[in-house]
Amino acid sequence: STEVNQAYLTYSGLSDTTLRLGRQRIIYDNARFIGNVGWRQNEQTYDAFSLVNTSLSDTTLSYAYIDQVNRIFGKDSPIGETNMRSHLLNASYGGLPIGQLTAYGYFLETPDTPSASNRTLGLRFTGSHATSEQLSLLYALEYAQQDDYKDGSSDIDADYRLIELGATLNGVTARIGQEVLGADGTAFSTPLATAHAFNGWADAFLVTPPDGLDDRYLKVSGRLQGTNLLAGWHQFRADRGSDRYGRELNLQAARPFGPVNLLAKYARYSAKDRGTDTEKFWLMAQIAF
Repeated sequence: STEVNQAYLTYSGLSDTTLRLGRQRIIYDNARFIGNVGWRQNEQTYDAFSLVNTSLSDTTLSYAYIDQVNRIFGKDSPIGETNMRSHLLNASYGGLPIGQLTAYGYFLETPDTPSASNRTLGLRFTGSHATSEQLSLLYALEYAQQDDYKDGSSDIDADYRLIELGATLNGVTARIGQEVLGADGTAFSTPLATAHAFNGWADAFLVTPPDGLDDRYLKVSGRLQGTNLLAGWHQFRADRGSDRYGRELNLQAARPFGPVNLLAKYARYSAKDRGTDTEKFWLMAQIAF
């Protein structure tokens, strides 16, 4: 299919403020909750009004009202578009000497499926600290609470937790972390996320399982003779109960050749208590001009 990906009007006549109306890309933070799913061939965009203000020192204030989500499946798919009456608020402060602090509130109202309407309130802190010219320490902490909004089901009640520690030494970066999408009532959901970037590239967990998801991972990245390399290992289990869902290996290599960037990518999900064994392999070429 063919469709309009983005078409919008932008006004920047106000001091330190950008206003935008129309079909547009919206990405907040690391795209864990609000993203464009840029990995897919058809990008996720939003029919929305958005505002970004930077008049306060080291501070970015963002707001968006979403009328419709244009999903990766295309407009001809029965799930290609999602009607919304949703408000997004995101405030980020980068003036701290040890990192950046972000507070957010996402109020998602879905008229076609009103029981799924939910509210997510959270805090995110990320940063790095250089101990020498060769070594930098990395860290990220995040917590969010999700409950019902408007006509959403009263069963919606879950939290999100992230802790990640890492280091960069002589160009090699290693990170170890735990991400938990809880299941206190219903499971924590992220319907507007760039979900492929999290919880393994085999896409076994694009939708959070009913008993939640506890993802413990290790990721290593670096550059070798002009080739960017990345490897990841995940152990998945339920947040509620004792199920061990499985484990996953991710590998990626990317290298530029002039205006062309070549990429090879591999994912292997080994199922235990959920899903089936899955392998995926991609070859991709991108050209910039």
